[in-house]
Amino acid sequence: MDHEESIRYRELFRSIRERRGMHGIPDGTVASIAYVIGCDAATEYHLLDGFASWLNVRRGESGNTSLSWFGELVRLVVGAEAASGSPYWKLAPADSAAVETMLFETLDLFLEERDDLAR
Repeated sequence: MDHEESIRYRELFRSIRERRGMHGIPDGTVASIAYVIGCDAATEYHLLDGFASWLNVRRGESGNTSLSWFGELVRLVVGAEAASGSPYWKLAPADSAAVETMLFETLDLFLEERDDLAR
């Protein structure tokens, strides 16, 4: 994935965060995660390459993870103990809203850091 394509996705995710309804994405963590997975698929799964490990390191771990990026995101937001046994679609409303907010914030940070390293 080149730098310009990454910039376009960063702009898209910022726009979604600011004006979600304009993009036709329903409220909720499940819809947000599905949308981001679709964006990743559109890039032949290069958009989020390394995102799960990056989130794992953010949680203070080694970066070696068997969890998906959304599993790591939930653990980052609500903590590993609270997240274990609770799939993201069954989170309490407050936790779900926090995960949804953090999703687009962490995506922006991740893509920015990855772009900086690539240059």
